[in-house]
Amino acid sequence: MKPAKDFPEKSGSRTPGRESLVAAVEKVCAKAGLAEQHIHTFTSGKVILGEGKRGGRIGLILSGTASLLKRTEEGETVHVDTVGRGEMIGLLSYFAREINFVGVHAAADTRVFLVEWDTFDTLQEDHPELAEPIGHLMRDTLMGRYRRLVRIHLDVARLNQELAAERSELRETIEELGHTRSRLVNQEKLAMLGKIVAGLAHELNNPVSAIARNTDYLADILQRLVGLDPGDPRTRWWAHGGDNRTLDTRAQRARAADLAKRFPKVSRNTLRRLAAVPADLVDNLPDPPTTDDAWEDWLLPFEAGRFLHTLRSASNRIARLVRSLKNYTRPGHEALESVDVATGLRDTLLILAHHFKGLEVVADIGDLPSVRGNAGELNQVWTNLLVNASEAMGDQGTLHLRAAHEDGEVRVTIEDTGHGLPQEKVDTIFEPHFTTKAQGGQFGLGLGLSIAREIIQKHSGTIRAENRPEGGARFTVTLPAENGRRG
Repeated sequence: MKPAKDFPEKSGSRTPGRESLVAAVEKVCAKAGLAEQHIHTFTSGKVILGEGKRGGRIGLILSGTASLLKRTEEGETVHVDTVGRGEMIGLLSYFAREINFVGVHAAADTRVFLVEWDTFDTLQEDHPELAEPIGHLMRDTLMGRYRRLVRIHLDVARLNQELAAERSELRETIEELGHTRSRLVNQEKLAMLGKIVAGLAHELNNPVSAIARNTDYLADILQRLVGLDPGDPRTRWWAHGGDNRTLDTRAQRARAADLAKRFPKVSRNTLRRLAAVPADLVDNLPDPPTTDDAWEDWLLPFEAGRFLHTLRSASNRIARLVRSLKNYTRPGHEALESVDVATGLRDTLLILAHHFKGLEVVADIGDLPSVRGNAGELNQVWTNLLVNASEAMGDQGTLHLRAAHEDGEVRVTIEDTGHGLPQEKVDTIFEPHFTTKAQGGQFGLGLGLSIAREIIQKHSGTIRAENRPEGGARFTVTLPAENGRRG
């Protein structure tokens, strides 16, 4: 696995290098007296985590290397990967609370920070200074393993063929034995599992594309920020950019108009960028710039912080989508949590910005209470609805996103000015296989809205589709607020 690139750690940066993260863990262990109990040395060939055994432990490689080995059904041992300093082991077993899927063997003398599951859950509470570095390292490890999804996709393609053949055999069996319609529906659902998995895997392209695109921008911007130090006032612009507290579209236009009066020599493009900056940052400058070139030295740190926020949101989104994929294909129930719907909507708008080129996006997101549910699944719903709305309009039109708290519910409305929904199909639009997209380059399996409805119903909410009298479609989602859930 290729290690994550380490950027210089400057004040306000939220992407520390792997080496500094590992060093932070070792420092905490030494200071808190945890080294003797949790840091172990394994000589070459020794088993750190045994395949097929109840996991019970999660570890961090502090030095040396370890091999991930998998036994095949024929009894052969296959080398899956090699992990080194700064990479986590036992993650899948820890999150799923299952036996170890692969074995981990020391490939050289290897030092490992090894913790029992229950101890790990409480260790970060007892030593909160461990939470941030371990969280970053877990994220980096999961991102590396995500890169191997291409190989998994090949396996899914093979399973699709096997499932298609199985569906044919099941249909013949049902016809011969006269099974009930309920049994037929269940078998059809099993037969479609491969295509559903492929469709969900396709949706992972959105956050991955955002990561790749914004990394190109950041590579150039970060080179210019290397000279920043803690005393430089521009570091505050970097930090506020990372907070991503952006104004809605109308507020930004009003802000740009006000700035145009104050800085008449500044171009429209620079004013538009400057309108996204919190007003106090601009107002507190003792000698504000008056030209485009001078403003660049302040805008670049702020925008770099925003790009970093995008990368962070996208990586978290990938981890959640992978968990959703695993939960869909294996029966189980993931613990619910308090979900900030407003943050999820803003992050989704930011990640999908490339879908809205040529469109006017009007976002009106009020103060919303939290809801009880799964953040990753709800973000998938927002992604489906926003992408569908943008594709319905092509390269021109207006997308309206409104979110408000009404009568103990969180109500999210997404409207477009596209061609609208076929009136005769409005009642069946949430059924599996429904699609209005042309065959070809677009994702047109007709699964997105069906999955969206299942997710919203799982969260005790409702989703409704209708045509707007003035043209276009409207989708309305209601979810019970956490402090006023329906029984």
